[in-house]
Amino acid sequence: TTGALQQHIDIGDIVIAAAAVRADGASRNYAPLEFPAVADFNVTAALLQAAKKSKRKIHFGLVLSSDAFYGNDKNLKRWSKLGVLSVEMESSVIFTIAGIKKLKAGSILAVDGNPLLGVGKGEFEPGERTGELDDRVQDAIKEETRIAIEAIKILENNSKTATRAKPEK
Repeated sequence: TTGALQQHIDIGDIVIAAAAVRADGASRNYAPLEFPAVADFNVTAALLQAAKKSKRKIHFGLVLSSDAFYGNDKNLKRWSKLGVLSVEMESSVIFTIAGIKKLKAGSILAVDGNPLLGVGKGEFEPGERTGELDDRVQDAIKEETRIAIEAIKILENNSKTATRAKPEK
């Protein structure tokens, strides 16, 4: 899941990451900060293609990966002003390791709150802690899973098509 950093992104929306800001500590153990944390183009294209069938609002762009569970509002506002869509904890590490190991990776995230508006995970309104995920979040998690599975099928089909199209030597 992810916390929105833009006011136009609502709980239950879905974010597909193009790349991640490396504001975490873990990815630094694998590569210097200058090494970009970027999603694989083909994986991302498949996610976006699969998401076209969704009735949910889909957002595509940068995410902030931070290992601070409780973010600093001043810092989050800075990233929001720079156009970063949301904050989460894993994409930068996944993208960094995938880049180093020459693997393909993508990231699809269900929005579960907006820390800048004071609405956190398990809250329907600011400060109203329920301990449960909002139905919109649960539905978004189911939908992002459906999209991810469909994207895998698209990638598999594209791979088969590319294999058949290769001329023999």
